[in-house]
Amino acid sequence: MQALVDRALVQDEVSKYKRLLFKRAYIGLGLAITTPFIFLLVFGFVEMGTFHRGFSTGAANVFLWHEKSARELYVPHIYEKDLKNKPFEMDQFR
Repeated sequence: MQALVDRALVQDEVSKYKRLLFKRAYIGLGLAITTPFIFLLVFGFVEMGTFHRGFSTGAANVFLWHEKSARELYVPHIYEKDLKNKPFEMDQFR
């Protein structure tokens, strides 16, 4: 009887550590997959449209892109001068 109890306790410990191992492996795999993309987005290697051209890059550009489009749409006269001076730089915001 004691052997069965000991075996059950050992099996319980094994399953506990196996569950912990799989949980850590799952978290590690998720971080290993997502970290490069987060790094690229935050540090600006992912561009919206053209490469650099003097405007903010990466994650900031995702937010500025929509904001800039809305501004150009509702107050175009303010941005006409920018479009004349830097036509290629403004293309990424259209």
